[in-house]
Amino acid sequence: MNVFPWGKRPACHSLAMFALATALLLTGCSVEDPLLATLRQRLVLATEPAPVTTIVEAKAAAAENPRVTFVGRITGNEHDVFVPRSASFVLTEIQPDADGHGGKDHPDNCPFCKRKEVNAPRAAVQFVDSSGEPLAVDARKLFGIQVGDTVVIRGQGEVLADLDMFQVTADGIYVRRTGGGR
Repeated sequence: MNVFPWGKRPACHSLAMFALATALLLTGCSVEDPLLATLRQRLVLATEPAPVTTIVEAKAAAAENPRVTFVGRITGNEHDVFVPRSASFVLTEIQPDADGHGGKDHPDNCPFCKRKEVNAPRAAVQFVDSSGEPLAVDARKLFGIQVGDTVVIRGQGEVLADLDMFQVTADGIYVRRTGGGR
């Protein structure tokens, strides 16, 4: 149906429609989900907290003082360490350098280091909402983390004795962007 009595749309109308469509597309692509921005502001630590322990030390101390701050590395593959659509993941104890070994991707390529990491202590980390349920946002998207990253976690640790698992309900994360954790 033609809404213009003279039969043609004026050129300014087509230009205005194009400008509106472009603005909507650009705005839609550049605007971040406000929930993600709020969660990042609350959970991502601007500086690395101190003192930082290892997973083993945090697990051992959790019975006396559940408030823990420790460092770990995201190892394995994405399917083994990240819970889809959840701010939950598994960290592995960072193994000390040995005989000049090192580098962010080194354990993936060295059979000796790979074996050490398979048997290394682990911590299950979850970020929860006000009701205690894990946040329904993928940790990779929320924190910009991936396999191979080294992170410092701050939160409440608990040893689940029947599973021999160290679980942490975290309230802060610091991502080490350089050095690869090795």
